[in-house]
Amino acid sequence: MKPYTSIYQLCTELFEAAGVTPEIIRTSRMESIISAVSVKEGIGLLPEKNFHLFQHTNTVSVPLKESPLLSIVVAYKKESSPSISTHKFLKYLNTSICNNLTS
Repeated sequence: MKPYTSIYQLCTELFEAAGVTPEIIRTSRMESIISAVSVKEGIGLLPEKNFHLFQHTNTVSVPLKESPLLSIVVAYKKESSPSISTHKFLKYLNTSICNNLTS
């Protein structure tokens, strides 16, 4: 996790809220973090879904007591007229799972 990523910032906020200053040795991609954990180089704090994607047989995940929220957005290329597929996808999101999404 690079310092400019939202997951890094979220983790930093969680530590600050707990009054903890972690000793961050390095940051990296999710699969590299899990590999480092598997060879006893430390521990990792990462999204559970990523852990299951890159899981090593000798690592385990422990869920946090309270799961933090991470905002997710839809990004698409600005165009004078979005493609039919983009328009349909945005309409689906707007009617199914999102609030106040403009297309």
